[in-house]
Amino acid sequence: MPLTMNMAEGVGFGAMVKIVRSCERFSAETIGGVGIFSAVGLRDAGLEQTIHTVIKSHTLSGVKSVRRDAHETTETCILHAPGACLSSAYCTTQTRENTITWLN
Repeated sequence: MPLTMNMAEGVGFGAMVKIVRSCERFSAETIGGVGIFSAVGLRDAGLEQTIHTVIKSHTLSGVKSVRRDAHETTETCILHAPGACLSSAYCTTQTRENTITWLN
């Protein structure tokens, strides 16, 4: 998944994040840089500054999972957004109640 910020009119630069689904869990890792021509209206202007901050701080290289569960922002949240969170927590196992255990 490309995670980009607007760098020039119609061009986004950022990182490519590899996301792998296993049952209800999603592991993630950055696999390199990316430059993309932006489609009109597809960029989320509300997340633009957050993405810019994360990419410039080089914390994106610490991504280990994508969390889709509702949770408050914690120290493991690298990029926390409505509906999804790129996290430094490893996703481990599911319990009998079909919940996911997150390890820091």
